[in-house]
Amino acid sequence: MSPLKFFVYCRATTPHVRHYLHSVEGQKRTLLNFAAEVGLNIWHVFTEVASASRSGARPIFLDMLRRLERGEANAVLTCDLCRLTRNYPDGTQLADMLYRGILKEIRTPTEIITSGFTLKLSLNLQQFERQQLSENIKRGLRARKIQRHEP
Repeated sequence: MSPLKFFVYCRATTPHVRHYLHSVEGQKRTLLNFAAEVGLNIWHVFTEVASASRSGARPIFLDMLRRLERGEANAVLTCDLCRLTRNYPDGTQLADMLYRGILKEIRTPTEIITSGFTLKLSLNLQQFERQQLSENIKRGLRARKIQRHEP
């Protein structure tokens, strides 16, 4: 059993998600199975349906941060970093908790983050990928629009 005390955090942007892994229940089941397989010590599971694009807009996430500050747990398990945050202030707050030693680890089934620097780097890379994807989609939509108007 891991000496770390984990909070599990599951988030979906909307309650009507088609892909099961992105649903809160799908994330929860996946993470609890993963935790059992690798021997993680789970203290509480937080589930939330809310957008992570704006800081301060997720009451359950904020409660989890307060409880981390109080020392109830010292690690977070989530399906993907984007489930934790998609905005700079929340990412900075998590990185600060890693720097101060309040948070020892943020883990996904494929990644273990133990430093604020690594967290910020990973979040910045995800943001860059989202921006690139958004630009590619917009470019494709503009091209389709132009093609429809050509004879």
